[in-house]
Amino acid sequence: MPSCSSLNWETEALPFLPRAGDTSPVAIKFVRGIMSNSYSSRSSPANVQSTLVQEVQWFKDADGKEHEFLVVRAVHNIVEEVVLRFERAPYLYPPGPECMGLGQRLCLPTQGVPASDTVTRVDITDSLFGSSSAPLLVASFESFCTPLSLRDFILAANQVSSYSSYTVLKHQCYWFVRTLIGVIDANYSPQGKRYEEAFARSGAYSLAGCIPVPLNVENPNEVAEISTRLKEEIKEDDDLIYQGWMAGAGGKAREIERVQHEHGRRIAAEEAESSAQADLARLREENRKLQEERERLISMIAGKP
Repeated sequence: MPSCSSLNWETEALPFLPRAGDTSPVAIKFVRGIMSNSYSSRSSPANVQSTLVQEVQWFKDADGKEHEFLVVRAVHNIVEEVVLRFERAPYLYPPGPECMGLGQRLCLPTQGVPASDTVTRVDITDSLFGSSSAPLLVASFESFCTPLSLRDFILAANQVSSYSSYTVLKHQCYWFVRTLIGVIDANYSPQGKRYEEAFARSGAYSLAGCIPVPLNVENPNEVAEISTRLKEEIKEDDDLIYQGWMAGAGGKAREIERVQHEHGRRIAAEEAESSAQADLARLREENRKLQEERERLISMIAGKP
């Protein structure tokens, strides 16, 4: 991880994540924390919003594990592209695809265990997928009516992550993916939505590899509750960024702007005064000439026989 002193939102798409080439999963909660610590007096609100999500893809493993995860493609300042993988697994097992059968999962406590919700920075398509066979594309979302910054997506992922611990029958990877998609859909309105054939199998685990057992369905109430929390957190985060910015470079920039504005007003006032004085002098000269002409004409008239 980079040190906080070197973080720069203006020049880096992900100043809070390992640089390109490091594909180690990082806990979403940790990413959210380091992201807040990355704000500095140089982090303007515009810079923090400069990495925008272009597309969110929903995948499902097809090799029997049937793990589901999201792949996010974001672009920084229309130049640098980053690809991230978001997913959930039980903390008792290594992050990544849930390498166990349903029988093993049912051995987990039904009251829940800590979740291992992670984000992984990837550079090539092959490293997106931890399974032996290519996963199935379930759905994709793009062209967001409300611009979706990567900062906002991470805040949303953290809100979903913190909403519930891992439970096999309710709050597993299927729930994490579907709920996060629901929150993004509700708050950022993607106009480009494509649902593939695999969508019919989303949230389901196949017994004996052929009988799909639904373990998750859409829950609008949870999405609404998490969306409310997300909006509150975004406002708090925006306030934190603005306060830091105004205490540093933003405040200095505004003071410079104020001084320049005052200087401009003073120069304009001086120029206006100078112009008024010149106009007054011109009017006085014209008046003097008119007076002389008047007196000349009077003299000429008076001198006639």
